[in-house]
This record gives sequence, structure tokens and C-alpha cells, in this order.
Amino acid sequence: MDSSLLSPTGLPPVAEEDKKRAPAKFITVLFFLPRAVFYAVAYAAYKFVSKTTADQSMVQLKSFNENIGCLYIAALIFSWMMWVLNFYAINWEPLVFAKDSGSLRTNMFVFKTLGSDKSTHVILDNDGPVGSYNRANRGLYHTLEYGPIFVVNFILAGPVFPKLVLGATVTYAVGRLLYQYGYAHVGWPKGSGPGFLLSNLLALNFLEGLTAVAALGLTGVL
Repeated sequence: MDSSLLSPTGLPPVAEEDKKRAPAKFITVLFFLPRAVFYAVAYAAYKFVSKTTADQSMVQLKSFNENIGCLYIAALIFSWMMWVLNFYAINWEPLVFAKDSGSLRTNMFVFKTLGSDKSTHVILDNDGPVGSYNRANRGLYHTLEYGPIFVVNFILAGPVFPKLVLGATVTYAVGRLLYQYGYAHVGWPKGSGPGFLLSNLLALNFLEGLTAVAALGLTGVL
């Protein structure tokens, strides 16, 4: 980034109107809208593709423990909690990073120098091979951030919808690989966007939707 665009603190100055952005509204929409869509898709997949085998599997699970549906509800609560935690820091993003600062906004931490007359903020190098290295590691950590959601729903939805979970897992894996490659070689958001949409928006919400359908079936709602 051109150093002339930086403020004395070492970061691009944030315009006053940009500080008024309300990420909470964006986060709320992003939480509910994709889930509404892909939970419905998961229900349709259950209803028209896997109902017979899924119902048989749920009968067997209930024979193991008639309250096992509570475990599936707990998994959904855990998934929602993890998602909110991952997005919570965005509430402060408009106050820290300028709207047009590009991939600088993906820095997880902002450091500050000490021991000088004029302290400046320190962020990750985003240029050249070092930038690719940093972005590749950021892509890895992004996968780890959402990994618990995938694993929990993978384990619980699998016994009820094994074929659908296989399809979701392949889609998720391809999406994460695309995300990692695009992030390292191109950057955020153009490089990482397609992989994010495929893995986190599509596959992860569909997988979570399968867990929700199983929870409804195991608690007698369906």
C-alpha cells in the first residue's frame, strides 16, 4: 500500500461516515438468511431424497436413547455460538480499518510499537512472497476457526444422512482448497471469495441444516 495513504498511526485513516457503518445488521442478515435457505434445502433433500433411510436411522438412534434429539439441538446451539464468536470482532472493524483498505481488513491483530516518541501500529506484510505466506497461514486459521462447526455437524448428521454428508464434505473440501489457493495467490476478497461461498455459505449451512432436520425428527417434530 502507498505509504502516503497512511495516517501517522500506520493505518489508513478512517472517514467519519465510515465509522457509522453498522456491522451488526450485516452480521444478523448473514446469520439468518443463508440458514433459512439451506435449512430448507436440507429439508427438501430429506423429504425427496433420503426420507426412508433417514427415518430408519433416526428410529435406531432413538432406540439407543430416546432423548438423543437433545444432543442434536445442543450441536446446533454450539454451531451458532461458534459462528457468532467468529464474526463478533467485525463490530469494531469500521473503527479500525478504512472501508477501502482491502485485504488489510483481514488482519486478526493490530500491534503497536513501544519505546519511541511516536508509536505506530504494526500489521502483517501483505506484499510479495511474504504476503502470500501470511495469507496462506490466514487461510489455514480461517479453516480452523470454522472447523469445529463442520466436525460437530459431520459426526451427528452422518449416521442419519451418510450420502448427503459425503456430498457436503466433498463440496466443503473443494471450497476450502479453493479458498486457500485464492487467498495465498490472489488475496482477499477476490481470491478467497469463491471458496468461501462454496465451503462456508453453501456446504457448511447445508450440513448444519441436515443436523437441524435430524434434530426435528429425533424430537418428534417431523
